[in-house]
Amino acid sequence: SAPSYSTMAWQPSEALLLQVVQLFRDSEVHERSVQERVLQQFEEYSKNPEFANYLCFVFASADNVDPNLRMRAGLKLKQYYQTALEVGGVSEISGYMKDALLRMLAVEDRFCRNVASIVVTTILSSFEGLDLWHDALHRLCEMLKSNSEAAVHGALTTLQRVCEDAAERICELEDGHLCAIVMDSLLSIASGSYPLEMKTLAVEGMNQFVLAYPTAFQERMETFLNCLTSIASEDDSSVRKAVCVGLVALVTVASESPVIQSSFASIVQYIIQCCQDSDLSVALEATEFWTNVTSSAVPEETLKVYLPVVVPILFKNMVYSEEELSMLAQEVEESDEVEDREEDIRPQVHHAHARAGAEEDDEDDEEAEEGEWTLRKCSASALDTLACYYGADVLSTLMPLLEKQLNATNWLEQESAVLAIGAIADGCLEIVKPFLKELLPFLMQLLSSPVPLLRSITCWSIGRYASWICGREGEMETRQKESAGGDSAVEVVSPLAHEAFEPFFVPAFKGVMQCAADRLKRVQSAGCSAIATIEEKCSEMHLDPFVGDLCSLFINCMQRYRMKNRLILYDAISTFSSAAPSFFSREDVVGNLLAPIVRRWSEFQDGTPEFSSATYCIIEIVKNIGTAFSPFAETAVKKIVGGLETSFIVMSSDSEDGGSTLDVIMFSLEFLSAFAESFDSAGVQYLGSASIPDIIEELIKMVHILTADMRQTLFAVIGDFAKASVISLPQYGCYVPSWVEVMFNRLGEGSQDGSGETLSVLINTAWAFGEVVAKSPPEFVGSIALPFLQRAVPLLKTILERKRKGLAFFHNHKVLGENLVVAIGRVGLKAPDAVGPHFHELAREWLMFAGGIVDKSEKLDAFNGLLAVLSAFPSSVNNCFDVFLHCVASLSDGELVPELHQGLTGFIQSCKTQVGESDWSSMLSSVDPRALGVLQKRHSI
Repeated sequence: SAPSYSTMAWQPSEALLLQVVQLFRDSEVHERSVQERVLQQFEEYSKNPEFANYLCFVFASADNVDPNLRMRAGLKLKQYYQTALEVGGVSEISGYMKDALLRMLAVEDRFCRNVASIVVTTILSSFEGLDLWHDALHRLCEMLKSNSEAAVHGALTTLQRVCEDAAERICELEDGHLCAIVMDSLLSIASGSYPLEMKTLAVEGMNQFVLAYPTAFQERMETFLNCLTSIASEDDSSVRKAVCVGLVALVTVASESPVIQSSFASIVQYIIQCCQDSDLSVALEATEFWTNVTSSAVPEETLKVYLPVVVPILFKNMVYSEEELSMLAQEVEESDEVEDREEDIRPQVHHAHARAGAEEDDEDDEEAEEGEWTLRKCSASALDTLACYYGADVLSTLMPLLEKQLNATNWLEQESAVLAIGAIADGCLEIVKPFLKELLPFLMQLLSSPVPLLRSITCWSIGRYASWICGREGEMETRQKESAGGDSAVEVVSPLAHEAFEPFFVPAFKGVMQCAADRLKRVQSAGCSAIATIEEKCSEMHLDPFVGDLCSLFINCMQRYRMKNRLILYDAISTFSSAAPSFFSREDVVGNLLAPIVRRWSEFQDGTPEFSSATYCIIEIVKNIGTAFSPFAETAVKKIVGGLETSFIVMSSDSEDGGSTLDVIMFSLEFLSAFAESFDSAGVQYLGSASIPDIIEELIKMVHILTADMRQTLFAVIGDFAKASVISLPQYGCYVPSWVEVMFNRLGEGSQDGSGETLSVLINTAWAFGEVVAKSPPEFVGSIALPFLQRAVPLLKTILERKRKGLAFFHNHKVLGENLVVAIGRVGLKAPDAVGPHFHELAREWLMFAGGIVDKSEKLDAFNGLLAVLSAFPSSVNNCFDVFLHCVASLSDGELVPELHQGLTGFIQSCKTQVGESDWSSMLSSVDPRALGVLQKRHSI
């Protein structure tokens, strides 16, 4: 029977309820003044702890109110919880709220059920939602037993949505029992006599647990597979789609399970069948199988037998569908005389400035593929993946198909063949090489095809073979050269290689340049992207004959292109500066390219999409060419400083342009960091602007409300300014103590939670602090040593404790530890008496990280600091002397400069003398024999 709910535990104030209802009625008035008043009043009401209950009452219990108004109250409730839960502003969900929402999930009105489901999902999918409403999933599962189809549908829809958003969280609760209860409930629907819509929802909910792969799911995997099998042949495409998603996930994570192995052949046959489904969404989900299965534990031989069937299907699905052609019809023929639509312009994604070996987050790069993910794109991706694992087998099946379609009169078939050629470039290059000398000239002819889509796909395909076209596939000489900074590999293109590949590089590069100058936007985009791809692979020798034409092309395109393609053009220009940095010292490049680019950028209004992309381009150019940017340094710094000053004015005025203002600040900070890093001490004259330290000080005061990316980049700026001696300028001196204090606070917060969310900020903070110490006077360093150690030591111990306990320990945890070690070493170097009394507390942790430091100068500072401390407090490493010896043995010959070698030898010999031969031998017994051999050779231990 249907569960009963109490709705009388809470009752609203009649007067306030009427006011809330009236506000919703007023919100339908389209006058701006009325809208502003309504918005302001809603914000005021939201401060009332019972406001959510009032919204819920209007939605769930106000029977005499217009249904449309009730729906809007429900959506307002969703918005309220979405905002409040994000900032931790919800301490509890009232009993009235819970009962009312669950009651609304069971009503006959489908729209009401859906709104109630959205609200419940918003609450439960938040990080704290399942704690605030701990019995919610239990009650939803109970509702699935109801005799009311509406109640079952409402609960099931909500469960599916919550599982989609929070499956991993569900698996963590109640020691895994909760996810078992949820899965049993979903399986009972999927295998029962319910409508197909409900079975599909149940399967979709179960699919979310596959990748999480908890023990409870593993115990039910066979039951789930049987459920999928039982509904796989249904005529409903949404069912087949859900089945495909489940099968792909199962094979991805559980291919070693006997359950999957025994059914693998039938799974593959079903997937092959669905890859040819008339419903393209089903075919798309099935095609994902071939991209995922190669990374599973399925033996190569097992999968190889299916390639003769699979490859032709993928190849066939790479032809544009009628629906795609219809959607592309207007875009393909759109010339550069037509303005871009605002929705077509993708904003520049800013990556926070990672320092000192930290890995940058490149999640956003996955969004580089334009447009909707289609069966055509998915098939090309699958072919690419299969080619990387089964190159020869894929090509043997594909080659006859390619030969036929490349010579087809139907351009659609020809176009799909060119796409396939590009798709197999990574996996089949070695096998395709003998054919490239004939194939590439054919492709170059297609760059002049009258069909725009053929021209554009050919640009992409040629770009995929850029390394071969440039002669950099097995045609490279690599010579080792010793430099002051250590060993570095220098790539040199041999003249023979260049001559051999010139017949391919020259026409290919000319061809894609020609496409970049096309009148049609789509071809422009493809040509410009291909230029950037080829630039990445070629040398200055390749580009030298094209410098004049390339500069003219870039400036011509800058004037002709619309916004969307100009963003791509900026990438090609910055890549040019990376591929040929020395050219940017030439008068023709400076005058014909760099000067117009900087002039155009300096005139942009801050915060526009083009400002962001152009600034990013300028940043990359500065990084690549360094002081060759000097003629434009003053103009650029003035532009950046002006933008920051304006941003603070906008922020203080509560303007609605907050988002674009933050973008300006982010890109401006990134520029200052890159400029200081690239110019080093030569940048001091430009960064001495009186307002720059004031700007940094303002940002430091706001650090607690800045995003993690902004904090990360802000500390990078401070570190780079310190490294370049900018903070040694008098106008910076009064600010440094407050900046250091904020760094202490950030490090102190890190020692509380020890990881994840703020890891990148902590890395830059520790690095920047070390750079500030390196350029600060000893008396100042001595005054800050103790508060720094009070933050650094717990954080260092926390990081190592993660590793000891088997918790997630990533590359960036290691980098943070090393940055802290360098900072401690630099403090010890300048203030050994301040560090020495405390060093025994952290000596083991310090030594465990010190050996892994990559930067030679930082490592030298760290070990010189260690020696300074040990000279004054030699007993600091008594409790971990074996770790100390291992750490010293890990130093390479190049790192062990004479002064350091002499100091370490002196300290070790002093220890040996103090303990005597007998105890010394005992101390050495725990040292690895290989380390002992190194120590004996270097330090005569």
